[in-house]
Amino acid sequence: YVLLHLSYAIGPLLYFYVRMLAGPDYRLRWRSGLHFVPVLLAFFMFLPGGPIVAVDTASYTSFESLPEDQFRLITLSTIPSFISLFIYSLLALQYLQRHNIRIQQEFSDIAEINLRWLQVLVWFCLLTAAASSVVEVLRGFFLWDVGPRVMISMLMTVMLIYGVGLFGLRQPTIFDQSVRQFSSRRPMAATESLKNQESVSDTDTDTDTDSYRDTEPSKLPQRPIKNDELVTPVEDKVEEKYQKTGLDEEHVQRLWQRLSQLMRTEKPYLQSGLKLAELAALLRTRPNYLSQVINSCAKQNFFEYINHYRVEESKQLLLIEADKGIADIALMVGFGSLSVFNANFKKLVGKTPSQYRKQKPDITGFDCE
Repeated sequence: YVLLHLSYAIGPLLYFYVRMLAGPDYRLRWRSGLHFVPVLLAFFMFLPGGPIVAVDTASYTSFESLPEDQFRLITLSTIPSFISLFIYSLLALQYLQRHNIRIQQEFSDIAEINLRWLQVLVWFCLLTAAASSVVEVLRGFFLWDVGPRVMISMLMTVMLIYGVGLFGLRQPTIFDQSVRQFSSRRPMAATESLKNQESVSDTDTDTDTDSYRDTEPSKLPQRPIKNDELVTPVEDKVEEKYQKTGLDEEHVQRLWQRLSQLMRTEKPYLQSGLKLAELAALLRTRPNYLSQVINSCAKQNFFEYINHYRVEESKQLLLIEADKGIADIALMVGFGSLSVFNANFKKLVGKTPSQYRKQKPDITGFDCE
């Protein structure tokens, strides 16, 4: 128990780890040290001769051989450390929930960045803290023997350390600020076709479902696009007014039409790992504007919107490309793995891809009213 004060650091360290892994701009500051004040207080509280541990405690052969009043006092004094871990675990889970909502607004593939492993680990800490508190209450008030506590505690600590180490090292960077420039899948480049887009009617924008099959994969540039290059000078003057307040209805409709045109002609959703910032770069607008348009017109977040198009594309290919396997089609339409494709397809269509392959497609689109 001489090192018991260190257990008060587990909760804050776990919370800060979650914040730094899931937050692109989060940094520890001097005020973060206030979270570790209980560690210092507990150190003095558990010193021999202090208010909790008697001076002659070390002379006893085992913890169970302590006098009953001393045994109860020390046992019950461990409960605040578990309460601290419980509270910080709740805060970490709340932040992870907000993280999952955020990445669905910015990424079309979230399987590797949803931090599901970290949620499981934090739940492990939360349940461990709750169970340990109950055990200490039973031991403190009723003197119950609950078995080899030290061995169980050591085992859980090792699981926590190796869980963070192994999974944390494998976790890819989540918020990569670079933006890829996609080459057009059509003879006319995307940025050029968007200039004259307003003069093109919707009936002139239909494309063959298999137009991409004979084209080369998109090539990525050597230099990422900078943030100040995401908006053309003309649009910048018009949209600067709405940078803080968002776009009005007229500009929402205009950007929605441009987005719909791009999705039909260039099919950027076929690019695996497409990000909101990358799609905004193709439209020469800001990511927050594009997110507003998708949310208001499609009534979906970015993740749902892009994967809707991918599923609709796959519905055609499942019938057209009869010689292709389902895994091949999943990769062709932009999904990163077969499991993610199956889950999204079943959610949107109500059938598995293999079941749908035997039926007629029902292709629908979006309307912004």
